[in-house]
Amino acid sequence: MKEHHPRHIGFELRQVANIIRREIDNAVSKRNIEKLTGMQGRVIGYLCHNGEKEIFQRDIEAEFSIRRSTATTMLQTMEKHGLIKRAPVEYDARLKRILPTDIAVTRHKIFEEEINRVENQVLNGITKKEAETLLSILNKIKNNLGE
Repeated sequence: MKEHHPRHIGFELRQVANIIRREIDNAVSKRNIEKLTGMQGRVIGYLCHNGEKEIFQRDIEAEFSIRRSTATTMLQTMEKHGLIKRAPVEYDARLKRILPTDIAVTRHKIFEEEINRVENQVLNGITKKEAETLLSILNKIKNNLGE
């Protein structure tokens, strides 16, 4: 007789997340876009979605809950690879505004296209009510885990 193994929600969530990430990575690689680290992609997204604001390193540190040294290293790498540029502000010579380059904006648009495509694929056959229920449950799980 076959033994029944319980399905663990954490394991199932991780599998789905891995499949989604792999799907996006494959699509991006087919479009010959150089891969970014997850954090670099999120920073570019943050910069692109907040283009009307002046964003400084301290804002990135706060937004992503990272240490100053981590942010410095990551931003230096991104600048070296042509993904961001730092621009002085008129009112304080010590401050440098962080801006996405055209390369970063182009990559961000491609990533967003692929994320939206995969999101539509994920939601295929799922009603709006089911999707809302899933999001509500996921929020409860995050709250339970202290996020």
